[in-house]
Amino acid sequence: MTPTWVKNIHLENGILVITAIKEAVTGNTDPYNSAQKTFDFTSGRMETISTISANSSTPKIRYAARIKLPAGFGMWPAFWSAGADWPTNGEIDVMEAKGNLPLQFGTNYFYGAKAGTSDVPWQSGINYVGTKSLTEYWHVYEVIWEENSLTFMLDGKVIRTLANTSQYGEYVSSMFGKTQNIVLNLAVGGDYFNNPDPATIVTGSMQVDWVRVFTND
Repeated sequence: MTPTWVKNIHLENGILVITAIKEAVTGNTDPYNSAQKTFDFTSGRMETISTISANSSTPKIRYAARIKLPAGFGMWPAFWSAGADWPTNGEIDVMEAKGNLPLQFGTNYFYGAKAGTSDVPWQSGINYVGTKSLTEYWHVYEVIWEENSLTFMLDGKVIRTLANTSQYGEYVSSMFGKTQNIVLNLAVGGDYFNNPDPATIVTGSMQVDWVRVFTND
């Protein structure tokens, strides 16, 4: 029997394709709430089993992915990493975007000493604006994670650096030594779009050519 999620996540000529589909389904309200709820869409998420960590043995971690983003209002693709008991092991958002804004994407991070509460202020979610479409062309999104800084890059060029001495960067060093899993997902709607009417959402597919992780001791 073919798993039902294959229509949302599959390989096509060596490319990972994550597709949002408009269809009514019933399932758990969220991963932490088993109460049943009816949803208007299905999509997909992939997470590594192995973890990464910037620590004393590997003080510099660099991870990257070559991605073509989906177009369409309500499409919320993301390439990120996070650890258990969020956000006590931190979260690093290498890329999250809105399908209806093909020239823009955001970077971010979170950390909190107590599960469920982040010490890092929420930011706008959009802090890079380019000139070459992210939905029509392939781009490489990457971050260098070090003890005192996060360096975000697009196509090999630095677009943002969060150091522990800069605004919003004061908790970067708190993630040093923590372990995280890399995640690729395509969310639909949600608070990133101010919880839009499902009828206004235009579905699409997120395509991933590769994901690579480099360490430096």
